[in-house]
Order: sequence, then structure tokens, then C-alpha cells
Amino acid sequence: MAEIFTPTWVCNEQCNAFDESLTGVTNLFNTPTFVDNKHDWIPRAGKIPLPEEVTWQEYISQNCLEITCGEAPYLVSRYDTTTGESIPIYKRIGLLDRKLRIINENTTTFNEWYSSVILAYKCTYGYEWQGDNILLARENLLSTFIDYYRDRWEKLPLEDKIAEVATIVSWNIFQMDGLKMVLPMTCHDRVLVKREIFEDKEIVLPCEGCNDNKIHRHNGIYAVIMDWKAGEPIEFRSLYPETL
Repeated sequence: MAEIFTPTWVCNEQCNAFDESLTGVTNLFNTPTFVDNKHDWIPRAGKIPLPEEVTWQEYISQNCLEITCGEAPYLVSRYDTTTGESIPIYKRIGLLDRKLRIINENTTTFNEWYSSVILAYKCTYGYEWQGDNILLARENLLSTFIDYYRDRWEKLPLEDKIAEVATIVSWNIFQMDGLKMVLPMTCHDRVLVKREIFEDKEIVLPCEGCNDNKIHRHNGIYAVIMDWKAGEPIEFRSLYPETL
């Protein structure tokens, strides 16, 4: 279970590449720099110039998933995971950070802002093998909501608003073995006892999915996420064809 702490500048350049593939605009949110032997980036001043074919509503509703997310540095960037240095809101680079900036720049009323934030959170996912990292990732996404709320409205959100976002985060940031799509270490051997005249024999049956490397045949507990459009939970493996 290797721990890899990706520097924020690396996350930023990969998120920039994702935005370029979506919008066709290079360095849409910032321009990477390398000064005094240090990687950095300069945030774009003014409103983000989304192209006409991508509305701001479409941008924030793009589903994104950070695999093996750790503390979720590709989704939110409250601090640099390699140094622990805090990152101010204007300079944050995560995919959800970018959605929240777009929302800030395109909404005027609280209700429109809040409903858009809820949509952005529902479209942002991440999974991780290790439980301690899941806790950190969930804390980071929830704290990010509080950060942006306080920055925009100059007060803390009420408890019911925090609870609503926390519920979304608890569904969307989930624990999973990404190779098997089950909860970690839940696959197991089945032991059958064959009754015979003189002695019983045990027959050990390994997990079929682990044995054949088929994600739909594991006997572990499959990870579940929320389908927010349908309003019901689904197994993550259902997003993949039965042939895998």
C-alpha cells in the first residue's frame, strides 16, 4: 500500500490538461511557471473565459472521479500534500475548486449559488483503499465548502447546509479496492465440507473474481455509490460492462 504525495504543481498541470481537452483553451485557470528553481502558477485574473460551446452550468456538472484519491489533492487543494503549506482560495487548482470558482463568477443570488454548489459536489467523486485517507479526503471536501461559503458570504454556513454537503461527500468519497471494486480485503475463500463415510473433507473454493481477474465475480462486498439523478444507491461495478 504505497503512499504517493503528489505535489500540487503536478496536480495543477494535469487538471489544466483536463480542462484543455474539455474546452480547447490552454491554461484556462492559470499559467504554470518555474522561477528560482521552484514550480508555481499564476492564477488567471478576471472571469474565466469559457468557450461558447461550454456553458458554465455544463462545466460544473461534468462528472469527475479521482482514483486512489488519498487526501483528494486533484479535487480540492487546501494545502500542498508534500509540504503542508496552505493554499489561499484564489490560487487553488483542484477540479472541484475550479467548479466553485466558476460558480462564484456566474451566480448572484444565494439560492442560485448554493444549488449550483450542491450540483458541483454531486458530480465530484473519489475512491481510496485506505480508511485514514478517506477520512482526510472527506474532511478536505467538507472544509472546502466551508472555506468558499465564508469567502463568498462572509459568514459560516448553518448546520443544515454543512450536513447536506457532508452527506454528499460521504457517498461520493468512498472506500474501494479499485482493482476489484469491492471493499478492501472482503474477498475470501469459501470452505465446503464434503461428508464421507469415514471422514469429512474440506474443499476450499477461492474467490472466483480474484482467481479469474473478473470484476463482476468477486465474493467480497461491492462498493456502493449514490446515483444522484435517480436518487438511489448503485454498485460501482454496474458502471462497467459484464464482460470485464
